[in-house]
Amino acid sequence: MMDLSIFRSALRRAPQPVADPAAGLTLNAFFDAHYLPYARTTKKSHRADALNWGKHFRDTLGRLPLDALDTKSTDDWRRAQLRKGLKPSTVNKHIFLYNRVITLARHWGMLEPRKTFGQKMPRVPVGDAPQRLLEPPEIARLVTACDATRHPWLPWIVRLLLLTGARKGEVLNARWRDIDVARGVLTVPVSKTGRARRIVLGRAALDLLDEIAARAGALGLGALPRDPLFANPDTGLPYTCIHRAFDRARRRAGLPGVRVHDLRHTFASLLVNAGVSLYEVQKLLGHGSVQMTQRYAHLRDTGLRDRVALVAEALARPDPSARGLQPYQKPGHDHRPAAGPDRQPQRRPGQPPDHQRRDQQPDHGRFGP
Repeated sequence: MMDLSIFRSALRRAPQPVADPAAGLTLNAFFDAHYLPYARTTKKSHRADALNWGKHFRDTLGRLPLDALDTKSTDDWRRAQLRKGLKPSTVNKHIFLYNRVITLARHWGMLEPRKTFGQKMPRVPVGDAPQRLLEPPEIARLVTACDATRHPWLPWIVRLLLLTGARKGEVLNARWRDIDVARGVLTVPVSKTGRARRIVLGRAALDLLDEIAARAGALGLGALPRDPLFANPDTGLPYTCIHRAFDRARRRAGLPGVRVHDLRHTFASLLVNAGVSLYEVQKLLGHGSVQMTQRYAHLRDTGLRDRVALVAEALARPDPSARGLQPYQKPGHDHRPAAGPDRQPQRRPGQPPDHQRRDQQPDHGRFGP
């Protein structure tokens, strides 16, 4: 009789099938059980992620299992978003959230890297980001319109944004303890890049801070180190949104298309037009890389057009050496005029004529020496 222990030991040594962690797991289940707890500990905008997911994914792609996500389902979802009338830039924000969720699922082993399902969704082409750069007369109109609003802080918020190029959230969340008057610096403990950032405060910005402190006293608010720079008089908490007040001001100024973030672009454009280098603008804006600051490089195209005009003027003149331009000569080649019937080629002293030099060349035959 055959010993069954041999078969039992062979079965124990045999590789056991590994359960697929993505089997039966929907995208919604992964978001709720895995992504959202992770985002709460790593992102300040985790609440926005939860809201956007519930509004744009929970009843559509979120119901599908992870191993059922394919390019057709994501393409259908993207077309549906655009048919709703959402802007391509808004759809791209939602796509960024989806791709982040898929990347974490693959990183944590919920999706196999080589599978065709669960691929990242391509973004909608949008071209360059819109920029509305204000001219000095427009800045004056906007500031005057802000002064006429009933918002207790809007005139000072807009002025500080224009004087520093700071992001709206950096100014609204600032506290008095973040300001170093002696050094002229406003420190942002955690910026958009995840690191601390230091905003340079010029003389005008420091004078404006004195006005803000006086305004806080007039409103019955404090200016202690822990107090917000712009506190709501009713709650004592920092403002989180100024959209309604700014919308009324921009319409009163005849600038309905101007956004709060355009004040940051305007700050950068004024610096570039004044001759400040892109590297210095990068540091003042707190960009993580110079590539983000390259969007302002086109503001210097006037100087480049002047250089191009030199070539146009040279083409319009019969003499190619006009304006100091010399005709191109390939290195190693002699561009002297060829010898004609009335011009004999120049020879070095002691050099025989060309026909004698040809006669003296050895004949190596067809295959060389």
